[in-house]
Amino acid sequence: MFRKEDLHIAILKYGRDKTEGGVLFQDLSTHIEKRGYDVSQERLQTYFAETYEPMDLTKRGGSYIDRAQETSTLTIESTFRLIEHEEFKNANRSSLWATVFAILAIIISIISTYKSIYYSEKQIGSDVSISQYQIDEIKTLKYDDRALAIKLDRIISNQETIIRQNKAFENMTLRQIKKANKKIQVTPKSGAPD
Repeated sequence: MFRKEDLHIAILKYGRDKTEGGVLFQDLSTHIEKRGYDVSQERLQTYFAETYEPMDLTKRGGSYIDRAQETSTLTIESTFRLIEHEEFKNANRSSLWATVFAILAIIISIISTYKSIYYSEKQIGSDVSISQYQIDEIKTLKYDDRALAIKLDRIISNQETIIRQNKAFENMTLRQIKKANKKIQVTPKSGAPD
């Protein structure tokens, strides 16, 4: 047996499925009866009159008795009602799944947090043991400072040379600087501007 949904929705879906060929009232009545709905013909006629309109534009607006024999199609308003209903159902379904996934993510994060805390406490509380092999390896590690001492000696020697050169330069007399400057000066060639 089919799963029953709201009678009005079943009427709208039947009309949507038969949009191109149209629907006769008797076909709709048979379909609704097969689906297991217990509805009076008067009530079904009211739904049909409110939900469907004749496909022939010249027959629109006539009485129900005239329209019962005409091929009809869903009104635009009824079509939009069905679309809104389906969008609402899809939104509810999506929101339900989003909620389920969010709850699962929260549960997983809580479990991982507790496991992390548990293993951290377990590790902190456990004894640390170092094997004899590890102790021997640590003992063989020695810091060799000879290379560092050699590099420092070179740096000190270079600094001493720079200091001596600076003192020698300071000790030069002004006359010696002038004499050196005269030797460096080049006389201009004749005809060249000064």
